[in-house]
Amino acid sequence: PGTPVAPPAEPITAANAARVAPLARWGQGWLQAAAWSPDGTRLAVASSTGVTLYDAALREQDRLEMEAQPTCLAFAPGSLALAIGRTGYPSALIWNPANGPARPSMAVNDGPVNAVAWSPVEDRQLVIAVGPEVHFTNPSANGVTQLAGHTGDVTAIAFSPDARALAALAYNG
Repeated sequence: PGTPVAPPAEPITAANAARVAPLARWGQGWLQAAAWSPDGTRLAVASSTGVTLYDAALREQDRLEMEAQPTCLAFAPGSLALAIGRTGYPSALIWNPANGPARPSMAVNDGPVNAVAWSPVEDRQLVIAVGPEVHFTNPSANGVTQLAGHTGDVTAIAFSPDARALAALAYNG
């Protein structure tokens, strides 16, 4: 379990960053990714053994054991639904412990999911990066749209707050 930590007295900024010190360790095994829920009540930590959700006091709350190593995490806007990329699978897992077991998103291609991001404006629009491909999945429309442009593996994706821009970072730039 995680170590309970008192909330900081002030936000971390460049002015006080030199005073920041590690307080505790969360997760098990090799740590790969972390994401805060949109409402700030949960911290998800992906490791070589699965994904652990911690409550606001950073105590372990839920755990998802996985046979495949998670690679990336993203919470859906306004929700505790968590998209989890994983090695060896062409789809992300969607997990919300309040709604039962994790379920796979739409499969997009062969290969591991390297990055996931939810659209901040369109309900249930998940973007998944597999190899050099970026895919928009829409479970309600049962469709997948692919964006072109990269020749190297995409390693990170992020929407602008108004969803008018999507940054996709790849090994080839």
